[in-house]
Amino acid sequence: MVKHSLTNRAARSSRFASWALVATAFSMVTAFQCAPITTGGARTYIRATLEGTTPVSATSVGWSITYEQALVSIDAIRWYTGNPVYEARTRRQRRPDREWMRYFSIGTAYAHPGHYTPGEALADTTPLRVFDLLAGPAPLGVIPAVTGTSNSASLALHPADASRISGTALSANNTLRVQGAASKGGVTVRFRAELPDAIDIEGSPAHGEITADGTTEYRIAIDLGAWLDRADFSTLGAIRPGSDGVVDVPAAAQVRNALFRGASNGAAYRFAARTAGVGP
Repeated sequence: MVKHSLTNRAARSSRFASWALVATAFSMVTAFQCAPITTGGARTYIRATLEGTTPVSATSVGWSITYEQALVSIDAIRWYTGNPVYEARTRRQRRPDREWMRYFSIGTAYAHPGHYTPGEALADTTPLRVFDLLAGPAPLGVIPAVTGTSNSASLALHPADASRISGTALSANNTLRVQGAASKGGVTVRFRAELPDAIDIEGSPAHGEITADGTTEYRIAIDLGAWLDRADFSTLGAIRPGSDGVVDVPAAAQVRNALFRGASNGAAYRFAARTAGVGP
């Protein structure tokens, strides 16, 4: 009886030790993935441009949108070494024979919804201005940076004060403004909407090598189709247009809520790097 009890106790201890080893290994893998990266980079600079890209097809709810205005107030743009959190939604499907890796989070720390570890900051610019996203690429000038591998970026979209909106159609204390026409099934709705909300985008993909010679350039493209992808303009049918034929979207409308969600989606902000061989 004593021997049998000791044998059971030894078996339980062995199983516990095995599970402890597995748990320890898992935590080590996760910690390794999410830990900040040390670049040890040298001081340099990058250049960047920012622009909007208009929809080329109907939205996911079937509306074709033509933009007339698209304005956004941006406080800051920053580049980081950490892996992005939105990229997993746009990458190709994993091969079936590697699906087991998902269960141990091997190589997929950036895919956890809501989890973002920025790592080290590589570059930083504070435009503090309103951008016309339909006016073509807007240069951001020479941006201080350090050398290293950029993987993600953040953007601070914040309400503009009276001085910042001067010469633009954006109203004071608003972050963005859109105006255009949405068409579906022979029905066209002209609309206009502004958002007063501060929107902080974190973890957008921004892969690129920031080199010591200052030749790295980024094209930042804001996908205006993604901003209104879930907007159902039929919900504005009961609202009478203004004298200019445009419906001002109410604060509680589904279209405004869809705009906020779309503008808050980090996948709508795309960074593409290249080296151009130019000086400051």
